[in-house]
Amino acid sequence: GVSNYVFEGITSGDKWGTAVGVIAFIIITGGAFGIILRTKAVEAGLFTLIKKTKGSEYLLLPIVFFFFSLGGAVFGMGEEAIPFAMVLIPIVIGMGYDAVTGILITYVSTQIGFATSWMNPFSVAIAQGVAGVPVLSGAGFRIAMWIFFTGLGIVFTLRYAKKIKENPKSSISYETDAHYRNEFNLSEQQDIEFRLGHKLVLLIVALGMAWVIYGVVKFGYFLPEIATQFVIMGVAAGIVGVIFKLDDMTVNDIASSFRKGAEDLIGAAIVVG
Repeated sequence: GVSNYVFEGITSGDKWGTAVGVIAFIIITGGAFGIILRTKAVEAGLFTLIKKTKGSEYLLLPIVFFFFSLGGAVFGMGEEAIPFAMVLIPIVIGMGYDAVTGILITYVSTQIGFATSWMNPFSVAIAQGVAGVPVLSGAGFRIAMWIFFTGLGIVFTLRYAKKIKENPKSSISYETDAHYRNEFNLSEQQDIEFRLGHKLVLLIVALGMAWVIYGVVKFGYFLPEIATQFVIMGVAAGIVGVIFKLDDMTVNDIASSFRKGAEDLIGAAIVVG
């Protein structure tokens, strides 16, 4: 009866898009991205970008906004942006802006990407599977929406940042930002060297995403096949992390980071059930 709804919901259907398949897809995809994030390739790339824009910091805002929005659109980046916000906000304040600017270029940008995504495995692929429509259908319209709203977000952020730069006291977070203005120190994490291993991990992610799109469009890949592609992408990134000792990564870390990534999404999996 009613008391068994959770169990019945989780075990209902099959792997082709109903509850049990969607739940497996969420857990596996979350685990794969857990491995990718464990290599610290994303952080290394981001901080290298910050160093390269030194002296032209204003350019950093739209670049970071664009990539976080892309993360939201491609693999459903959302809560993952929070640690980046914690690291980037002191840097942004030190550049003469405020904490709100830091939130705009990290968390808000991911939500724009998430909302207008054409291939987010969690919201788009699952929803289209449940609705019984082809995966990635309407992608052209969605991409146009993503470009428009990401552009709108960048323009808004730049206008806001310019206003704060000219008059820091106009910020609602002016008083709470005082600590970082006075004690501004570059985070130790900014010393992460952008090594060959990090570049290879990001290349694996880019090729993996291209492979997912190609497989869906050309061969009609659905949840089981897409999950397989993410597993291959995650394990390949993990192997690169171990070989190049990225953040002292070991073989055991591939398993534990997969578990941690899956763990972060288990709440969403239960909601599906």
